[in-house]
Amino acid sequence: MDRILSSVRPGEREKVVENLRPLYKSLLPVIRIETLGRFNILCGRKVLDGRIFEGARPLLLLKSIVLHGSRDIPKEILMDDLWPDADSASGEKNFKINLHRLRKAMEPEVKKEFGYSYIVQKAGLVSLDPVLVTLDVDEFLCLGVRAAENEKNNNLDAALELYDRAAELYKGDYFAEEPYMEWILRKRDLLRAKYIEVLEKKARLHEELDQIQKAVDTWQRILDTEPYSETAYQNLMILYADSGRRNKAREVFETCLLVFRNELGTEPDKEIFHIYDKIMSR
Repeated sequence: MDRILSSVRPGEREKVVENLRPLYKSLLPVIRIETLGRFNILCGRKVLDGRIFEGARPLLLLKSIVLHGSRDIPKEILMDDLWPDADSASGEKNFKINLHRLRKAMEPEVKKEFGYSYIVQKAGLVSLDPVLVTLDVDEFLCLGVRAAENEKNNNLDAALELYDRAAELYKGDYFAEEPYMEWILRKRDLLRAKYIEVLEKKARLHEELDQIQKAVDTWQRILDTEPYSETAYQNLMILYADSGRRNKAREVFETCLLVFRNELGTEPDKEIFHIYDKIMSR
C-alpha cells in the first residue's frame, strides 16, 4: 500500500487514498467494547490496558459516545456530559485533547494518509466506525429483537436460543463501574429492564414447552437481579406447586414477605397471598 501511494502523482493522491480506504480498513483489527458488567476494550482477543488512555477522561469520552448511540453525535453533547460547567472555549479544548488521546490509544500506529479510522469526526459529529467497532450492548438488543420476532412466528426453539444468547451477554449493569454518573443512569435502568424482559419471555417459553426446571432457574435468575419482582415470586410458587413441591412454594412466599417487609417496609401485592392460599388449600 505504501508503494502504491508513493508512486501516485500529487494531484491524484486524494482520489487514490479514498479508493484504498476500504482495503486499509479491512487490514485493521476489530475492536469490541464490552459495557454490560465489567467495562473492557478488546483489540482482537487482547484487553487494552487502561493506562494507554492517559487518564480517565478519554475513557469517559468513549463511554459518552457509546451511550449516545455511537453514530453522528454532536460534540456539544459529549462536552456537556464531561465538562458541563466549562465555558465554550475550555470545553472545546478539553474535548480536542481527550479525543486525540482516545484515538491514539485505540489506533497507535495510524497512517497519516488515512487518518484515524475507529473514531471519525465530520462537521462536528462524532462516530464510531460500525465495521471496526462492535458493542456488546448493540448485540444484546439485536438478539432480543430477533428472539421476539421468532417467538411471534412460533419458532420457539430458535426464539429460546436467541433469548439465551442475549441473557448470557448481560453480565451486569451497564457501565457498572460508574455507579454515580447521572448521564448513564437512565440507560442503565432501561437496559436492566430489557434484560428482565428477556428473562421473563425466556421463562414463559420454558413453561410453554414443559421445561419446568429451566423455567424455575430463569425466574430465580430474575430475582437475582431484581429481588422485588412479584411476577417472579408468583410464577416460582405456581411452578413449584404444580410439580408437587409445596414446601418450596412456601419458601418462596416467605422469602417474598421477608424481602418486602424488611427492605421496602411494605407488603407485596394481594395476588401473591391469593396464590399462596390457593396452593396451601390443595
